[in-house]
Amino acid sequence: MVAHTTPNSGRSPLDHESPGIMKALALIGQIRSGDEYLVGGLAVVAGLAAFVIAIGPWSGPYRLRTVARIDSHYGRFAARLLWAGLGIVSLASGLAILSGLRPSYAIRSKAVSMRQRIADSWAIGTDRSNV
Repeated sequence: MVAHTTPNSGRSPLDHESPGIMKALALIGQIRSGDEYLVGGLAVVAGLAAFVIAIGPWSGPYRLRTVARIDSHYGRFAARLLWAGLGIVSLASGLAILSGLRPSYAIRSKAVSMRQRIADSWAIGTDRSNV
């Protein structure tokens, strides 16, 4: 699908902050890119894998250098807690990414408006004296 652009504007109609588009975005929620789905999904899978390692009977994952050192100094229970902790952190991170939680400085609407302001300031025929 090709976005329609008006002559000499170089922008699509979706670039303008119209009330209809803003209401639709508010109803849909935050639009996420495919990268966020990929990273969030991989974090969830990694968290589940760490949980399976923590409760599973395998000894292979406990031969990793850091985990083996914890296993030799503090015992298998501490190494299992490490795997469970990694699972919790990874699973929580993945779910936060997939649900669209963002820190206040990374709100998508601010990023889009800043990008639009930069594009507008460098558009042909604009006054660049205050940039």
